[in-house]
Amino acid sequence: MLGGVLALISAMMFALNTTALRRGVLTAPVHQAIAITVPLGLPFFFIILLIFDCFYVFKDLSIRSIFFFSVAGIIHLVIGR
Repeated sequence: MLGGVLALISAMMFALNTTALRRGVLTAPVHQAIAITVPLGLPFFFIILLIFDCFYVFKDLSIRSIFFFSVAGIIHLVIGR
């Protein structure tokens, strides 16, 4: 159940991010829009964790898991654009 809800929220945030990026590049350079929208993902992620009371998940993650999540985020949000 939680996975489905988080997937739905993730899709909604991705759509919001794409919309903000498209609006930003209408009048500004692409790099400026990316510099604004990419760092917004982390605060929204922590807000969602706070809403669903899922901060305990972090203590179960290993350093290797955190590394792979970080690499996936960089590849997806920075290189993918």
